[in-house]
Amino acid sequence: MPDEYLVGHWSDRELYPHDPEYSELAFQADGTGWTYWCSWSTAFTVERFRWRETAAGVLEVRLVVLLSGTWSVVDGRTRHEVEDRQPLATTSSPTYRITDEPPTLELDRPLDTDLGGTRFTLLSREAVDPVPAHR
Repeated sequence: MPDEYLVGHWSDRELYPHDPEYSELAFQADGTGWTYWCSWSTAFTVERFRWRETAAGVLEVRLVVLLSGTWSVVDGRTRHEVEDRQPLATTSSPTYRITDEPPTLELDRPLDTDLGGTRFTLLSREAVDPVPAHR
């Protein structure tokens, strides 16, 4: 049973508002999720993963695919052009904790080397996939 407080869409944008890049994480109740990284240079990556909680505060995260490309804004909406897709087979077991006010997710290490982030605030309990056509 997934931690109901972990399920949701997390971002480091509010923690580092002046950075030229930001990272997001999404944990879905069905055991899937993704990382999202983008920069002002218009580059982005999405890493899809499967996850489960193996003990209280301990995750098993298996990265399954890396998508990368460029993003743009068209008619006020952000669009992502996937230019590369690579299979992944990396598993990690980070620990985490969630603090209150505002809800903040803290990982003991990044899920991967590209994402790099370990602190995220909750955006919403519902996550919107940045590249839904590439599941």
